[in-house]
Amino acid sequence: MTLRLLALGHHFVRRPRGGWRLGARTIREDTAARLVARGLAEIVDDRLQRKPKAAP
Repeated sequence: MTLRLLALGHHFVRRPRGGWRLGARTIREDTAARLVARGLAEIVDDRLQRKPKAAP
């Protein structure tokens, strides 16, 4: 579900108490870290967003 939301152009915002949120949907820090480690997402300022695909 998280990847689908990111693919639609939505981004998660860092929560003050930890974790990330998009509306009522929240994800934990370790979930965001795994997405970044796999190269699927990136953190820009306080937003977790899908990493743009490299041009061929």
